[in-house]
Amino acid sequence: MTDFLPKPADEPWLNAYLALKDFEESRRFYTEAFGFEFHYALQTPDGTPVHTEYRYKGQGLFMCAPEDVWEGNAKSPATSGTPSPINLAVYVDDIDAFHERAIAAGATCLQEPADQFYGDRTAVYTDPSGYRWSFHSRVRDMTPAEMTEAMMKEFGG
Repeated sequence: MTDFLPKPADEPWLNAYLALKDFEESRRFYTEAFGFEFHYALQTPDGTPVHTEYRYKGQGLFMCAPEDVWEGNAKSPATSGTPSPINLAVYVDDIDAFHERAIAAGATCLQEPADQFYGDRTAVYTDPSGYRWSFHSRVRDMTPAEMTEAMMKEFGG
């Protein structure tokens, strides 16, 4: 047994790891459009990027690499031509202000900010690599029972 954590102290136990179509454009996009903090990058001795990490409000959020770097065949949704099989969800302080910045920086909006039955105001975007991101601001606290009831009303169940 070691006398240290099996993970970095400032990292969550779970992170997404994305294969990016255009690594440099994604770096600009994630910081300007989505407001993520660039944490660090690793590159080979010849300067080839192989790994980058981003944070939000100082917390670990996701890791990424150019397509094909680690697994040898990893493709982004934009390259593979398939819809994103995942949705990355992030809470922000003010979804409407976030939306204005994201659009100004070139984000593709799939769903304008709107109140949802589960108590969040949510907007949905795709990034340059085709991943789907939903951003949320809590507008009212709800119990699981209240969410279930609201969902049944909304969807006629």
